[in-house]
Amino acid sequence: MFGLVHTHEKQRVGTIKFEKCTLETPLYTVYTSRGCIPNLTPDTFKQTITIDDNSTCLVNLNFWDLYVSLFVLINRLENPGETVVDNFKKHLTEKGITNNALHEFLNFNNYPLYINIRDPQYPQQTCQANEKCIFGDTEGGRKKADVESFYRYINALKPDLFTAMHDASTEDAPTAAAKPTKKMTKSFERTKKWIPQTKVENMITPLVGGQYVELKKKCIPWTSQGSGIHLGEISNVEPQKRYEILTSTIDLIENEQLVRFISGQDHPCKFIFHTLTFQLKCSNV
Repeated sequence: MFGLVHTHEKQRVGTIKFEKCTLETPLYTVYTSRGCIPNLTPDTFKQTITIDDNSTCLVNLNFWDLYVSLFVLINRLENPGETVVDNFKKHLTEKGITNNALHEFLNFNNYPLYINIRDPQYPQQTCQANEKCIFGDTEGGRKKADVESFYRYINALKPDLFTAMHDASTEDAPTAAAKPTKKMTKSFERTKKWIPQTKVENMITPLVGGQYVELKKKCIPWTSQGSGIHLGEISNVEPQKRYEILTSTIDLIENEQLVRFISGQDHPCKFIFHTLTFQLKCSNV
């Protein structure tokens, strides 16, 4: 899926091939709320960002928005259950929509869709977990999804990319060499149990562990199960420390063909800027 074109130290450029288009990286992930881009209609968005130039982008969708809002809209239900998945597929089949149903419904026919379990506009954690389920706070109250229901929804919606179900717990690490706390170790163990045992081509495998690089290192074997890796849960960390965590984690990744998805409120130029700043500081010592 990812074709490497050029590298320079920690930075890479390449292409990601999807069924309908090929995108150049680094690329922009567009934020959405309940499947809509705030303050932009689909027509305005298509005029602003076309699919045949270097500004192509990936549309980010929050799993909890889709889990509740999309199916409420279709089925007129206040509390949709798992049977909604089957009703959703039947509804679209009756309308003659058999391929890329979610793209059609949201009017993003020519853009790849990416589904994650957290809302990237908030730096703090937006998805909790216990031993059996993940929980998300929605307009309809707190909802839960276990492994079976999570992947049933993913299979029904058929996004181009999605991050596997995981425990997105976060916790400050006092030092880079600090030992993971009990809470973060449990987060790792839960995610390990939830990761599919067979390869899923459109899955992004999460490197959990928050600020603890030791736990992220233990996640590396999972990367063979998907087409990319998700580096998240550190968007609330101050820039220099975040840079150190990202570079330390990237150093552990040997497979250059994996897509690297960094979630949160940020921009690729910030990462490059901190790389250059760090190098300049070192050269002046």
